[in-house]
This record gives sequence, structure tokens and C-alpha cells, in this order.
Amino acid sequence: MKKVETRKLFFGKYLYKITLMNVLGIIFRGKNFTTAGEVLDSLQQDYEKGLPLRRKTWSKEWKIPTEHFTDCQIIYNICPKWDDFLFRIEGPNFSIYSNTKEDLVLLSSKLQTVTEFHEPDPSAINFLNSNIQIVDEAPEYRYKVYLSDKATPGFAKWAVGNQDKIKLGHTLKRQIENNGYLRGFYFWVKDEKVLLLVKMIIGGNIQRIDKLVSKSDLDK
Repeated sequence: MKKVETRKLFFGKYLYKITLMNVLGIIFRGKNFTTAGEVLDSLQQDYEKGLPLRRKTWSKEWKIPTEHFTDCQIIYNICPKWDDFLFRIEGPNFSIYSNTKEDLVLLSSKLQTVTEFHEPDPSAINFLNSNIQIVDEAPEYRYKVYLSDKATPGFAKWAVGNQDKIKLGHTLKRQIENNGYLRGFYFWVKDEKVLLLVKMIIGGNIQRIDKLVSKSDLDK
């Protein structure tokens, strides 16, 4: 299992995460434990009969490795007892988020399909919040600004003329100039003074602002 340092809260909330590679994890989508239980019960019957473990959806059918099945049984029995957690499933990639490290440590110790355990440096825990991102070196641009749906075309022209203060990608520049959809795009701002100016130019069209903090700054 690979250890990975959390540099930013997951979904603006969670400090810890484990990642599994599990083809059966999809049964937990939406944290629907009723459906998951029905699938696991059916597979358990096949397992007891010595039949191959398979899962079929629409026209697709695939084999389920035994360790994927047993790991999902463990998750089904443990996770509903937790107070606050999040599942995210993308294909066989199954991530579980929590702010209770002990829960994830215990769970991961029982599972065979865990590939990563994410946790912050203990010295950084008190600094992490929904708008802080920790980096190794002192950043040249201290703020990462996420746009909402639109921005004034004049902003792109101003940004190009002030590249010592702001870092704007070519794709975002074209989107702004063409009055395109901007949600999910971001750019970097040098410091707080420039950030204030940016807010004045584009108004309320900012979705979120993250501050980049170096590890050396945490000790000050």
C-alpha cells in the first residue's frame, strides 16, 4: 500500500482517503447499502455453491476476483457504522474519505485491494482548511482562482498585459475572449493586492479561491 501526503482537503472537507482497485466497488455508488447487500447476498450463494463469481449489468458480464468480493463484504459490514464518510467510484477505482484516521487504518488493515492511503503531515493538519493547498516550495503565485460560468472579455486582455501579476492558460484566455463557459477553469494570482484587483475586474464570477502555502511557511 502506497502512502500519499494530503496537501489539500478532499472535497473541501476530508483529511484522509484510501483508494482501492476493486471491480465490485460500483455496488456502493450513492452509498446505497440496501442494493449492495442484495448483490453481496446473491454472490455469497454462488460462492457457497463453488460457482464462479460474476456480475452482469445490461449486456456486460465480468468475473469478480474472490478478494474483491470479500473486501466489499467487509466494507458493507463496517462503513455504515461510521458517522461521516464519502464514497467515490470511477470504474474499478474506489475511494473512501473520512476525517477519522483510525477508521480508515482499521478498515485498510482488513482489506486486500487497497492501493493507497492518503494522510496529511501531522504538522500541517491545523493549517488545512477548504481554501488552503500545501506546496513544497514558496510559490511564485500565491492564489489559485477558480472561475464560475462567465467573465468579462476585457479580463483576458488585462491578464495578458499583466503577466508579471497573473498566470493565465491559453485555453482559458480563448474561452474568456469568446465568452465561453468557464466553470472548472482556473488561473494563478501573484499576491493579495493583485487578487483584490482581479475581484474588482471580474466581480462575482469567482467560484473559489485557494491559497498556496509552502511547508516552510507553516513553521513561522
